[in-house]
Amino acid sequence: MQKSMNNNQIVLLLWQDMPGGIELLMPERIKNMPKFTFTAFVFRKNRDNASVFKNSNIPVLYGSSNNFVLYLKFLYFVFRNQEKIFHGFNIGPVMLFLLQLAGARNIIYSIHGTKYWKTKLQKLYLKFFWLISIREKIIFTSNSLWSREVFFREVTALTKIQTIYNPINPERFNTKTKNNQSSKKIIYSGRLTPGKNLFKWLECAKSISSTFPDATFSLYGDGPLKQRLINYSITLGISDKVIYHGFEKNIENAYQQADLLLFLSKYESFGNVVVESIFSGTPVIASDIPSMKEIFENFPEFLTLLDNNLENNVIEKIQNLPELKKSAGRAAKKFQTRFSLSRHIQQLETIYRGFK
Repeated sequence: MQKSMNNNQIVLLLWQDMPGGIELLMPERIKNMPKFTFTAFVFRKNRDNASVFKNSNIPVLYGSSNNFVLYLKFLYFVFRNQEKIFHGFNIGPVMLFLLQLAGARNIIYSIHGTKYWKTKLQKLYLKFFWLISIREKIIFTSNSLWSREVFFREVTALTKIQTIYNPINPERFNTKTKNNQSSKKIIYSGRLTPGKNLFKWLECAKSISSTFPDATFSLYGDGPLKQRLINYSITLGISDKVIYHGFEKNIENAYQQADLLLFLSKYESFGNVVVESIFSGTPVIASDIPSMKEIFENFPEFLTLLDNNLENNVIEKIQNLPELKKSAGRAAKKFQTRFSLSRHIQQLETIYRGFK
């Protein structure tokens, strides 16, 4: 009986629980899996105490900013909960090794990224830990075919990986009200971090405002680049047209009131925000990177190359905005099946129930 009960108890392993990326998806996932009991072990506590679990009943345990203390706390916690199902999200090979060292029997590792190391030294020791930590009994998943391909190429192809797209609830983002203003409202949603190409985003905003003087720009999200981006807006002379809203809990309202989501990231393993925008009936102009190509495989009109002609390409697409809006409606119907919350939950429950 105890073993059966433990197989309904899931421990979510995260580096942080601040709003953004995979963390934001946790409450929705948990809410729709009532047959399972969840606990979260978060390795690093956020300085501002922001947490996606703040208004939930999910018990959250925190590690430490000191690696040695973190490792000890984690080992002790896993040792005391060996029979439970541990589901790690981008926790890295060292934590995966410690998870097994402490005796965890049921492990899922979800790949939600494409960057594994920054230096040759990191590559040397991290790849070593990957190779000694990957075992046949561990179930690996990826949030896209692209992130799976990168793992095979950069880490190892000696494992099976099941692709389970990120869960997006179409009902939450279903179009209810739209922006009826004559001006063009262009938005960005996501973290304000390197890799999102936000300085180029602002340069595009300046070019767009030259062609469409009534255009306005809004960025939803927080991150370490915020002040630098504000300063760059001033340098470009468009500070009166750009609003920094910070993190928006009800982001569906922003999508529904916008005319366009401009998303020029240099790399992504998936891209929740572009799917959310399409579900809201709001068209997208996204960088022509592999994950975006995968999402918009049947709708290339939403993609643009990150080349020297980027700004002109974006303006040309905006001039064809009515057709992009029609395409968004067609894409939303296709996305209902590919990226639905219900499909994600069904796939995940099958994995959880597979542990004996």
